[in-house]
Amino acid sequence: MRKSSSAGYTASLNRLRAILEILESDQADIDLLEPLIAEAVELIKHCRIRLTSAQEAVAQALSGLSTDEIDKPVGPKDPFAEEF
Repeated sequence: MRKSSSAGYTASLNRLRAILEILESDQADIDLLEPLIAEAVELIKHCRIRLTSAQEAVAQALSGLSTDEIDKPVGPKDPFAEEF
């Protein structure tokens, strides 16, 4: 089983997709099912932790902003946009 703790979210997600392909194939080796499932469970846990961490970081970053600052458009004004 691979270590997922040091892998990034994208690498973990890609490995999960690869495991899913193996499990869905007609030629999945029954002897590999248990370690593949165990690896998938660890990767899912890792991805959930990374997603929760990112969600908390975004919430914390936004908590210091007022509603006006959050709703304010970012970037240059569109010269072709109609103003009403």
